[in-house]
Amino acid sequence: MANFFHLKTVPAPQPGTRTVIDFDAPGTKPMATVDSEVGDLYCGQCGALMVTDIPRRNVGNSVIRCKLCRAFNDSSGIKAL
Repeated sequence: MANFFHLKTVPAPQPGTRTVIDFDAPGTKPMATVDSEVGDLYCGQCGALMVTDIPRRNVGNSVIRCKLCRAFNDSSGIKAL
């Protein structure tokens, strides 16, 4: 069963301090994978779906930038399985 997470928005991280996942490149789509324990990640500012069906252990300590509103979303609160 999938879990749904609305992430907390944060200021832009300083260069080199955290991995920033940015889906703004032309033709990009939300990430997806097949796994028995997955989650969907939503932007904490605009509510847009950013990542779908991804194992929580793959998110790590990343900051995910929303393609729609360009907010930075903190994924560090999602615990690994």
